[in-house]
Amino acid sequence: MAGIDKTYTDSYKLYKQFKDWADTQTVKFFDGSVERLGEWVFNLEESEFNNEEIPIMNTQGWMDAYLVQNCKMKFVLDRMNDVYSEDSIKEMKSVNFIKPPKGHSQNRKITIKYNERTRFPIHNIVSGNYGKWNLFCEDDYLYNSKTNIWVSWDSYYPVNTNVKIAKSLKAIIRHLRKQYLKSGMVFKVYGLHVGEEYSVCIK
Repeated sequence: MAGIDKTYTDSYKLYKQFKDWADTQTVKFFDGSVERLGEWVFNLEESEFNNEEIPIMNTQGWMDAYLVQNCKMKFVLDRMNDVYSEDSIKEMKSVNFIKPPKGHSQNRKITIKYNERTRFPIHNIVSGNYGKWNLFCEDDYLYNSKTNIWVSWDSYYPVNTNVKIAKSLKAIIRHLRKQYLKSGMVFKVYGLHVGEEYSVCIK
């Protein structure tokens, strides 16, 4: 789920209270990965506060959900309530970070197929033995390159890109079998040359 972008305050005291609290908070996700909340809050000095509101963090949806569930500071919760609807706040209160997405499972069957843009026979290594494959999902899934996890764009999980780089098609198959995916999803993989492209179907 998309985040609210930035949260602001003009008070160094409030910022410091929040930062000190955030530095003690960790969030564990369904794949075992952990995020430290304090790393998402900017490191600011008192001299940077000049009686004007300044941004103290730029959050994704997962962090907003954690704050709605756990933070007690009024200026943070006021920001959440200003930006999100009542239904969204209710949804975030029910988020379970350690439960895999409903209908998703690992060890799915992976099939690589030609598509309308394919001009090369299926081959494991990018043509010419240089370069790498680029994998992206056609079903609005995003990727975390640190944890190597794909999730739906509206999931409460940190993401930072929409592409996975791999050395071979075999590596892509191994990678996708480890993912929490749903049946019917389609990925695309492409190399360096026009037409060096295939569909990757999840069953």
